[in-house]
Amino acid sequence: MEVLKVDDQDTIDLFLDEGPFWPAFKRWITELQTQIEEVDQSLLLARAEFFISSKFVKNKGDFPYISERYERTASVIEKVIHKGEERGEFEPRLSPALISRYLISCINGLMLDSFQLGNEKTKVKEQLSVLLFSLEQMINPLEKE
Repeated sequence: MEVLKVDDQDTIDLFLDEGPFWPAFKRWITELQTQIEEVDQSLLLARAEFFISSKFVKNKGDFPYISERYERTASVIEKVIHKGEERGEFEPRLSPALISRYLISCINGLMLDSFQLGNEKTKVKEQLSVLLFSLEQMINPLEKE
């Protein structure tokens, strides 16, 4: 669990950068693609197994980290969107709270499907490209690269 926490902090640190936020979102999606496609060399498989293990499912109260992780990740994404809006980088078309949860659900679903079915069947690269397109439509970055 401690290793997973460190890995999660690395993801959060990506968004704490003071540079433009749209490129940070794009880097995050690119890193996710690499992690999903190279599942054997990352913590993603261990994380997925931990989160869906029967021990966790039966005793959710004993593992507050999972709920805390979800809320922390959603909060960071939401804050980045708000901060981007304040800095004139984004004009969100939807609620940042909904956008952040949508992203998490899409990514988690793609990860689980890819673990079970393989990258070729789930078309990881293509799906993440669609996710990035939809994210761009939702947050509406004003200066697109």
